[in-house]
Amino acid sequence: MEEFKKVLRESAVARWGILLLISYVMAANYYFYDALAPLKSTLQEQLGFSSEDFGWVQGFYAFPNTFLLMAILGGIILDKIGIRITGMVFVVFMAIGALVTVYGTTEYYGNGGFGFDFMGSFLIRFSPQVKMMALGMLLFGLGAETSIVVISKTIVKWFKGKEIALAFGVNLGIARIGTAMAYIIGPRIIQPEWTKPVWLAVILILISLLAFLIYIVFDLKIDKQIKNEGLMTKEDEFRLKDFVTLITNRSFIFIAALCVTFYAAVFPFLKYATDFFHNRFNVPLETAGFIASWLPLLTVPFYANFWCFNRQNWQRSSFHDFWFVHSFYCSI
Repeated sequence: MEEFKKVLRESAVARWGILLLISYVMAANYYFYDALAPLKSTLQEQLGFSSEDFGWVQGFYAFPNTFLLMAILGGIILDKIGIRITGMVFVVFMAIGALVTVYGTTEYYGNGGFGFDFMGSFLIRFSPQVKMMALGMLLFGLGAETSIVVISKTIVKWFKGKEIALAFGVNLGIARIGTAMAYIIGPRIIQPEWTKPVWLAVILILISLLAFLIYIVFDLKIDKQIKNEGLMTKEDEFRLKDFVTLITNRSFIFIAALCVTFYAAVFPFLKYATDFFHNRFNVPLETAGFIASWLPLLTVPFYANFWCFNRQNWQRSSFHDFWFVHSFYCSI
């Protein structure tokens, strides 16, 4: 109890409670990211989407991080101004993006609501709904990727010298449950109002904003405790030289290439998986979504198991470094 009073993160209850709190933020992030995937055929029926339109909407999530390098810039910003401000800013971007996306699905917008005429004034090959939803996914993606970086740094802050590998595993496992739930729940609540799955995803994101606000209270408290105990250490500052060293490191290049191939193969398939199973094998949409959920759901038990295996080989540093990083990045 005395240690709990000294430094909050020394309490296992506090540590793991914080992990569950921030893991919810990441799970909501993952849920919204895949919320539209099981609705592809519905978007075609209700909004006249083509497969290309659907791909553009989903693809705009990655635009700020691919072409504007926002995931990298977000990491630099995080190092400069810290977890609280960076996290709050980018979780707010997630919430704004989610609201803009769902606005593009509404009947009000489709009947000429705010922004409809403007969105219809350019790139006329795409409908105003496609462009508004793509804008929403762009804003959501702007916040989502950097928020994941913030969560990773938060885990390090609370679990450094503790069960950090297990904490990362549990965090990713919970996040992947969020992915699976998007495919399981969405098709089951699509009737009678087809936008309900998207609104549910938006509500989860808004709750995640509240969850991060709650986390900020604890983050302020732990910083105060660390400062009072004289345990505050100066964090490493960003240096361009370090960045160049990283991107020219052979191990990093191999791991990055592995991630690129993994992302290019698995996630595009997942986006179209529900529609594929539904139309190719004539299974109900609910069943198709459930089948698609197996890929993220069946990975969850392996996270904790990998931690146990990893701990047994902890002294073999080269083995540990490669496989932990390999597992972590592939899991994301």
